[in-house]
Amino acid sequence: MIRKLSETAPKGQLIGYARVSTDGQDFAAQVERLKAAGCYKVYSEKESGAKRDREQLQAALEYVREGDTFVCVKADRIARSTKDFLDIIDRLTKKGVGLKVLDQPELSGEGPTAEMLRTILAAVSQFELSLIRDRMSEGRKRAKSAGVVFGRPKKIDAKAAKTVRTLKNDEKLSIPEISIRTGLSVASVYRALRV
Repeated sequence: MIRKLSETAPKGQLIGYARVSTDGQDFAAQVERLKAAGCYKVYSEKESGAKRDREQLQAALEYVREGDTFVCVKADRIARSTKDFLDIIDRLTKKGVGLKVLDQPELSGEGPTAEMLRTILAAVSQFELSLIRDRMSEGRKRAKSAGVVFGRPKKIDAKAAKTVRTLKNDEKLSIPEISIRTGLSVASVYRALRV
């Protein structure tokens, strides 16, 4: 949404952004804090911070105008990589928009000290994300070596595929009839025919 400055949407607004990574999480507490901080409008979404083109983040960045302040609860809500974080800060700066981080006030404001702290914090955040990915990878390797199978189990084994092909080719049954006879979904029957 592109904003035209008017009496109902004046210059100098606080515009909030809230984000959580998964459906199991809730951004309500962030939204509440942003509204309590005086945000005129709050954009929120459930998306991974590693994803660069988040719809609501892009909408918030498009909405802000010179003199506004972009507000978030923590810096890692904006980005999880140093490059993305600094790119967003640069984009805000070029538009004449300030940054306010509620839980990290030292990142708010302008000047070389704030810029240095932002760079350090973004690097630490990216490092933390790398550690999480490494731990997850190690956990998967250990689980696989212990015999744990990841993903959905295959419904179509070689025997089921042979049965489906026999019903199709020899008995000339239709896909829906094969589905009823075998108890497989129509999509599984099609997959079996491709095996």
